[in-house]
Amino acid sequence: MADSYSAPHLVRRHVVEPTLALSKLSQPAPRRLSSLQDRLRLLPGLALSAVLAAVAIRLGATSWLQAHGMTGLTVAIVHVAEGGLARLHRLLDSRFTGLPAQLAPRPGPDTGLITVHKRSAGVVHRMRRAAMSTVVGSIETSFGQEDMQTFSWEAALNTADTLADAADVLAGELLVATQAISLGETGLGPALHNAQDAVRAVVPPIERDRIFGPDLEAIRELLENGDL
Repeated sequence: MADSYSAPHLVRRHVVEPTLALSKLSQPAPRRLSSLQDRLRLLPGLALSAVLAAVAIRLGATSWLQAHGMTGLTVAIVHVAEGGLARLHRLLDSRFTGLPAQLAPRPGPDTGLITVHKRSAGVVHRMRRAAMSTVVGSIETSFGQEDMQTFSWEAALNTADTLADAADVLAGELLVATQAISLGETGLGPALHNAQDAVRAVVPPIERDRIFGPDLEAIRELLENGDL
């Protein structure tokens, strides 16, 4: 198999490098945002997990080790996405924020950003299915002449797909957070202020219900290009 399509190359390109880019979000900010800082500190740990998994795949003598390493990384990514989904949900709840329900500009006539949460919930549900260990499905082939098939390649693909889904969930959280800041006029530290400006540069003000797919794609592009 060509090196450009090898499992280590796939992990480096689609897991390690994007995860390290996401870890840039954990820059110092004023202490009043410490709770958000604490959550963002998960990202460097996730980046370290990606590096360790890549090393294990490079040095591992068996596909069993490769599959287990990728599955462990996938579970870690799912856990981070679940946290983002929970924060997104809280931002839509007026009992927690004191803002209009579902961050609707016109509560009643508009449903707000609840559709963004439902979309993200569906993505996380898909991620959970991908987190099931491929080793569970080990199968013998070639009349016992070859090792058990642990499907390590499928494990690597699951990790890459799950990371892409995590970016979708993060895009939804950023969209909802930007709307909450707009409605609440909350002061921000320099790092988060720059992130908010980047989102607002590609997302028009939310003044009434609309299809949010293009907004999410625009934010996702910011994440992929390292502009956020």
